[in-house]
Amino acid sequence: MFKLYGNVASGWKKIDIATNEKDIVDTMQVCHDKYKLFDFLIIQRKNNTDNIYKRTRTEEDYYEYLYEFKSRQKPLEDMSCVDLKRYILTKKTKK
Repeated sequence: MFKLYGNVASGWKKIDIATNEKDIVDTMQVCHDKYKLFDFLIIQRKNNTDNIYKRTRTEEDYYEYLYEFKSRQKPLEDMSCVDLKRYILTKKTKK
């Protein structure tokens, strides 16, 4: 589980809670587009303990994190429907 906090004018506010990191990143992008917010704190809950997973303080930190996250994603998520279907059919025929 992940929790997303944003540092707004009145202090840290909980923005989102999600089971996967992608949902948190999507929320970060919405907040950035709407409010130009870059100061985020992502908490990951593991073994009944909250740990700081990632902290972005500046615009540069924010974009570095997005780049890192996108580079960790599976290439299947970036494929078009036609390419994905071709990939699946190729895998089935190789078996």
